[in-house]
Amino acid sequence: MASFLQPTAFNILGHCIAAIPHENPTFETLRTSQHKYFKMGMVDAKNKVPEHQRFYQQAYKAHTRLWKIGPRSRWYMTPYLIVLWGGFGATMYAAGRKITGHNTWFGKN
Repeated sequence: MASFLQPTAFNILGHCIAAIPHENPTFETLRTSQHKYFKMGMVDAKNKVPEHQRFYQQAYKAHTRLWKIGPRSRWYMTPYLIVLWGGFGATMYAAGRKITGHNTWFGKN
């Protein structure tokens, strides 16, 4: 049979594994050969989804709001709340100044 008609095995990046002389292009070789060619952290990483699901479901059962569950939520929520309530306070201050007839933030004008 012509060589271009035979099935060729490719790895994840699209490189032809069958062109490597010591490799046998079977599924088992493809699965185990990834350890030889890939050194990325995402390959063969532990699946942490069930752990995160248990963590979030446990906090949800304790009636914790979603935006307060994460370990970094305090770092996200503190500046957000400062800007939110600071902006609201500044708006109310400016509105109060406008009602009393002052067109600037400070002074009598």
